[in-house]
Amino acid sequence: MTIDADRIFRNQIALGGFNHPFVDRAARFGTTFDPGRGVGPCMLQPRSCDGAVQPVDLALNLHQLVDDLPFAVTASSTEHLPWSVEQQASCGAVAVRSHHLYLDAGALLCSVTFANRGAEVAVLRPCWTGLAPGDRWPPHPHHLSRFGHAAVPLRGNAASWRPGELTVGLRDASGILPAPQARLRWRAADGLRLAIGSALPANLAGGPESGSCEEAGALHWRLSAPELRLEPGASRSFLFVVAVRVLPAGKTEAPWSDADPATVDPASAAASARRDFLARIVWDGRAGDPRAQRAWRARWSLLRTAYQGDGAGELGRITASTCVPNCGGFTRIFFWDSLFTAAALTRFDPGFARDAIRAVFVRQDPANGFCPEHVFDRPLPGRDAIGEAQAPVASWAVERHLAAHPDDNGFLREIYPVLALNHRHWQEQGDRDRDGLAEWTWCGQTADDSPLYDEFAVGNERTHGWLPPVASVSLNSFLFRDATILAGFAERLGRPEEARSWRARAAAIEEALLRICYVPAERRFWDYNHATRRHRRVRTFYLFWPLWAGMRVPEEARRSLLDALLDPAQFFGEIPFPSVAYDEPTFDPMGYWRGKAWPHISYWLIEMLQAQRPEAAAVARRRVLAAWLKDPYHPENMVADAGRSEASGAAEYNWGAAMLSLLLEERAS
Repeated sequence: MTIDADRIFRNQIALGGFNHPFVDRAARFGTTFDPGRGVGPCMLQPRSCDGAVQPVDLALNLHQLVDDLPFAVTASSTEHLPWSVEQQASCGAVAVRSHHLYLDAGALLCSVTFANRGAEVAVLRPCWTGLAPGDRWPPHPHHLSRFGHAAVPLRGNAASWRPGELTVGLRDASGILPAPQARLRWRAADGLRLAIGSALPANLAGGPESGSCEEAGALHWRLSAPELRLEPGASRSFLFVVAVRVLPAGKTEAPWSDADPATVDPASAAASARRDFLARIVWDGRAGDPRAQRAWRARWSLLRTAYQGDGAGELGRITASTCVPNCGGFTRIFFWDSLFTAAALTRFDPGFARDAIRAVFVRQDPANGFCPEHVFDRPLPGRDAIGEAQAPVASWAVERHLAAHPDDNGFLREIYPVLALNHRHWQEQGDRDRDGLAEWTWCGQTADDSPLYDEFAVGNERTHGWLPPVASVSLNSFLFRDATILAGFAERLGRPEEARSWRARAAAIEEALLRICYVPAERRFWDYNHATRRHRRVRTFYLFWPLWAGMRVPEEARRSLLDALLDPAQFFGEIPFPSVAYDEPTFDPMGYWRGKAWPHISYWLIEMLQAQRPEAAAVARRRVLAAWLKDPYHPENMVADAGRSEASGAAEYNWGAAMLSLLLEERAS
């Protein structure tokens, strides 16, 4: 049967505004199309960039000049597909079609066609206006102080132009902040005339064909076309390429896209963008199956998180999976978020999955293996003070990749030394009290405001608290599984001595965890504080981590833990696997890590049940899917209350889409 991808994927995401921009082809910037404004792109916002604001608030808004005043040509409809956005409007009898798509990660093609549908000659005076707002939202001094920087002066606007091209953006004299810039290019044959300055677009006067200017505040521009006279049935098109680049802090160069409106064929570009998307999403023809359509939607969300470096930033030319596709602070790469996501990506885009794994290690310390929790492609100088290492799940992600692509030995050879070095960091630096078990150093590495850490809170602030040396059940379970997987990798690579060493490492972790954290009379593992000589008896979903890791848990404890996990009064209600047991005094269904359910944890618990109690795993998979399918936007986490329907956490979050993609595919198979 014929697959109508244009129908199935049309308008499936609520594009609009800062949080839901249009992105495609691993774009380095997002674009918005705001209702009520002139058709065309509005905000251009860099992604994966700390301390940057949009270089352009309005990029190319179509207006019609009447009595020398610009009146917006507003869209009567805006429709989008994963690879393009199309707006329809009218100027009397003249139909206007505005079409937008990414040519590459750094450039957007905008084509505008005027077609006279009337019976008489139509006369128009179109123009396009834009605005560079200046540094309206500079980084907060508190944010800068985390990197050891004092407040910096506001960044001003700088612009330069020549025939067929305008470049505008922020300039940074401090050497601390990234400087975003936008470039607009148009065809010389279209005869557009540029006027630019601090005045409103209607009041701008034309200037020299080439020049430059600087403003402390906003800059406006107007691109005016010659008067258009369209005979009945005639049409006229204008082409623009909108590009964005970000100069890294203290740098004066970064590459632009080489896309040129004079040489672009819009029809070929549209066909290429469509073909590229369908090839990446692995279109297999199951049209009409709601499960398939929901899985495609999840894959589309995962592709929207893609960000491709341009070679000038920390990522080089790696394509990373950012947490969200929008343009805020979460278009960074969090360590375990992106690694979990790679397990879903590898099912349909293994090249992207490999890069997503590589991306989390770009800041790894080659001397001691330390790898901070997050990466921006354009960071502020200096190390983030709270950028501690997150859960060591990279070997798990690589194991899942190799399960889907067993012949990818080249990637294993490349990544194995990185994985081994990351584990050595925890082995040599993570055990501050030298009891054989590693400790988290702050809450944000694993569970921010979890009641596990309430006794270390200062005042009313629980999130991001620093922790003393406390033997952690969850961390050492992660490390046990990491060492076990690394032993298998070493064997596969023909390194038997290393394999034996990794197995010995896993055995040592297991022995220490049983000796220090296991309480036989309670058949439970609890975090242990040597200073207070107390176990921390709070039931969170990390109770079950020794089982997930595959440790040799005593049989009576194994049965008791599984019974607790599947108890509707504790962890297995309508919204399964809350971060704190339903019947704990600290449980809050709206609490971040104090009750909400989390997609990666839910998936890992289903993974564990599949090995321990397969029949229960099937029930768990169905319940988790039922809970997460109610929200169309793949939230970061889920309110653990079946009576609430609102989204929770950031929308279109990578590990929310990854969990749904994995579970839907596994359920289908």
